[in-house]
Amino acid sequence: MGTDPEEGAALAIGLLQSLAGMNARVAITTHYNPVKLFALGEARCVLAAVDFDVDTLTPRYRLSYHSLGRSLALPIARRLGLPEAVLSAARAAQSTSRAHWGRRSSGWRRRAAASRSSSRR
Repeated sequence: MGTDPEEGAALAIGLLQSLAGMNARVAITTHYNPVKLFALGEARCVLAAVDFDVDTLTPRYRLSYHSLGRSLALPIARRLGLPEAVLSAARAAQSTSRAHWGRRSSGWRRRAAASRSSSRR
């Protein structure tokens, strides 16, 4: 018994839409990709990611605005010494939708970085 992650994400999106209808200001955090995709399509959403140093495995305690953080589970697992066979199996187990999310968020990251660099000029 429990909540399916897709159902939980759908509930979160419904709640955000309801709160937006009330002109509420909210701050949310999520690991749910559907919620992130929802935020990408909403002009009223400001995205941010917590900066993390993969080399030292420590947070940098900074928010990077207009940024989507990427999942670091596999790089961290590699750094912590998990066997390559386990990492390979994990990569193979990632779903097609996860791969789609990675491609989509990579494109968004490139556009956001270009936008930030052009606004600094």
